[in-house]
Amino acid sequence: CITCALCIDACDDIMDKISQPRGLIRYASQNTLEKGQKPRVVRLRTLLYPAIIAVLLGVLVYTVSTQSDADVTVLRQLNAPFVVTGDQVRNQLRVKIVNRGEAARDFNIEVVDVKSVVIPLNPMRLNAGADATTPLFITLPKSAFENGRHEVVVRVTADGFTEDTRYGLLGPRRNP
Repeated sequence: CITCALCIDACDDIMDKISQPRGLIRYASQNTLEKGQKPRVVRLRTLLYPAIIAVLLGVLVYTVSTQSDADVTVLRQLNAPFVVTGDQVRNQLRVKIVNRGEAARDFNIEVVDVKSVVIPLNPMRLNAGADATTPLFITLPKSAFENGRHEVVVRVTADGFTEDTRYGLLGPRRNP
């Protein structure tokens, strides 16, 4: 049986020809056959499943509609976390940008309130759907580090897009 119901139609045609009641072969529950109860059309499942699907669809639409046009990730470089040269401390970071927009854009990278920054690829041009990673060199005096850390803000901007990422630079701990 592939649940095509052709046998039900054929049986009903034969029952009509011999003047007998239809429904000898039918879809029915045990309650319908024994007690004559009509099947319930509205059940908890028939209301609950569409409600769950509607909620999940709403979550999907919200997630897609609030997604930003770009994704920015700031990571520490794979080598030494910092290099001390005289009274200066240099941190090397990697900035990865994914352009989720529908057009090519120029992304500008800056470190807020830090003067000594070297960014080899700035601005970084990314086609739609493309991603790229660029190194970022930040040099600060030793005195800027408190307990071996200094907080900076890496700002990435493009036409209509701005994202600030807070990042903790590592440096030498000051001896009291």
